[in-house]
This record gives sequence, C-alpha cells and structure tokens, in this order.
Amino acid sequence: NTANATLPHQRIFREALGVVLFPKKYFEEVRIAGIAQQDVSRSNTLEDYGFELSYRATFPLFGNLSLFSDSRARYLFPDGDDLPSDLEITLISNNRFQVPIFEQLSLFTFFDLFFAKGKTDTNNRFGGSYNIGAGIDFNKYWKFL
Repeated sequence: NTANATLPHQRIFREALGVVLFPKKYFEEVRIAGIAQQDVSRSNTLEDYGFELSYRATFPLFGNLSLFSDSRARYLFPDGDDLPSDLEITLISNNRFQVPIFEQLSLFTFFDLFFAKGKTDTNNRFGGSYNIGAGIDFNKYWKFL
C-alpha cells in the first residue's frame, strides 16, 4: 500500500560557505566549502553538517578531442538523528568527450557517474549507477527558407 508512503528528503535547505578558485589552465572552477543542511520534510527538522568539493574542467586530449568534466563530491558527518535514507558520501560526475566537426557542429559521447554511501549500519555500503550515451551538438539555430 503506497497511500501512506512518504518520499524522504523532499524539502532540503543547504547553505555553503567556502572558496571558489579559478586556476585557469584546465580547471575553469574549483569549489571547496563547508555545508550545513536542514531537512524539513518531517515535523522535526534534521540538521547535517559536512563539506563539499566540486570542479568544472576541460582537458584537451589529442587533435580536436576534448574531455569536459563537471563533478561534485559531498560528505556529511554522521550524527545521532541519521535515518537509513541519509547519505554520508555522494559523488556526481558528468563527463563528455567532444570532437568538433564544423564551427557549430560537434559529436560527443558522455558518461555520467553517481556513487553514494549511507550513514547508518543498514545502508553503509557503496552503491552507484552510470549513464553512457552519444549525440550531436549543434550550437546555432536552424534557418529554414
């Protein structure tokens, strides 16, 4: 019976205080932050604290082939009010190999990764998923006669 089912973590507020670096060469942006999170999905607010590291980068590989990567890792410290649905570690990584064909047209393949580890003994194993695909990127508009 799903009539009384609830979806955990549907109302989360997250604050971050940290540093944003712009190292230039390959990394367009690197973020390091301490985070505070409030989950108001239940009648009693659950608070968590941790840190986050994220980056956006472009790596030229060979010829016109480049790797674009946008990744974020988050760690929340375990505390006394943790639920089996709480995640201690999350890693989300979106990666794309791209080859330009013309000025506004390129081919790409992508692989997106998600890894997580829970905070309680009932879910403290790592789990994850991935997504792989390919496509065509056209960054201009079509003009019909």
